[in-house]
Amino acid sequence: MSETKNYLSVFMKTPDAEEVKTRLMRALPREDAVRLYKAFVEDILERLSDFSCDVKVISYLGVPPARDFFSSKVGEVKFWPQQGRDLGERMRNYFSWSFEQGARKSIVIGSDSPTLPTAYLEEAFALLDPYEVVIGPSIDGGYYLLGMRKLHPELFNDIPWGEEEVFQKTIFQNRHLEGSIGLLGPWYDVDTPEALVLLKGHLEYLYRHAERELPQRTYRILSELEA
Repeated sequence: MSETKNYLSVFMKTPDAEEVKTRLMRALPREDAVRLYKAFVEDILERLSDFSCDVKVISYLGVPPARDFFSSKVGEVKFWPQQGRDLGERMRNYFSWSFEQGARKSIVIGSDSPTLPTAYLEEAFALLDPYEVVIGPSIDGGYYLLGMRKLHPELFNDIPWGEEEVFQKTIFQNRHLEGSIGLLGPWYDVDTPEALVLLKGHLEYLYRHAERELPQRTYRILSELEA
């Protein structure tokens, strides 16, 4: 087994007009929703390029992504094809794989939070010293980050993926882990037209205050769409 390391994975779909951001298509034409999702992915990868972590992983769903593109954005990176019937099974399989590779701490984030500060990632890795599990709850009732020091497959059992009770049921159904789960502050995913409004207001704030972590591509495309 290889040396133990910290693993950080971005769970993403290979951008495809038939698959990504279907709920945003209630507010945006299909082509614009796909463009926006690609901007999310690029901004997240660019931010991670400067983030210190032993192993970065692109966990993709769909056709294999262009490796040169991702490597140019985030540097040295591994690729892992998502495997499973639903999100829970795919995450469980990922964590299992990462620990088999020798991960000491393993964290998953999604590709729907282009404004997520890297400080949250740093805190998540730090919380995995006193806690076995770390979760970042999202304001829509799910979670934007999950991390572990060892595999807890029970975290993924009987969860209504894609619904508002994901975080609540994850915590409730795993009461036996009370005291072993560390929580991050809440953040938001951008899956719906309502969340898109929140994102636009947040980006305007970041732009006016010249914040370093403004996701430039996402801001540019939203500005174009608004114009």
